[in-house]
Amino acid sequence: MRKHLVWLIVIAAPFGLGCGGASQASKPKAAAPNPAKQADLQPEVAHVPLKKVEPIVKHDPKDRTRRISNAEFEYTDPITGPMKAFGPAIERAFVPLANQRVEMFRATNGRYPKDYDEFMKEVVHNKTDPMKIPVLPGKRYEYDEATHKVLVTELAEPNQTP
Repeated sequence: MRKHLVWLIVIAAPFGLGCGGASQASKPKAAAPNPAKQADLQPEVAHVPLKKVEPIVKHDPKDRTRRISNAEFEYTDPITGPMKAFGPAIERAFVPLANQRVEMFRATNGRYPKDYDEFMKEVVHNKTDPMKIPVLPGKRYEYDEATHKVLVTELAEPNQTP
């Protein structure tokens, strides 16, 4: 018991005593920043208009240039492995949530969205709870009207068939 008390004092003492520097109350307060000087320091950035891109596009099963992603990756290097895992991790987390939103629409309305436009309006851009869609590098989200599922597709290799 005594040994534990000694270790507790040794470990807790640095936290209780602090760094031994001046307290926050005795430090002089910094002057408020001058907005005119800050404006001079800000670099000028040209305004670039961005095109509106729909985050989820309509799935075309006849499109042979894309294949459905399987959300797998090969972890071979401890340095680049986490970077390779980023896309599949986002994919594995978001797609079930998006499909759950479609099922919630079905439970509420008694039917699935009748087409892609209703899916985008009522499920993705819902006024009460709009969907926050993470960016997937090199891939895109697609909505399949036949199965009422959100899919992730990627470019197919030229010698592979989807």
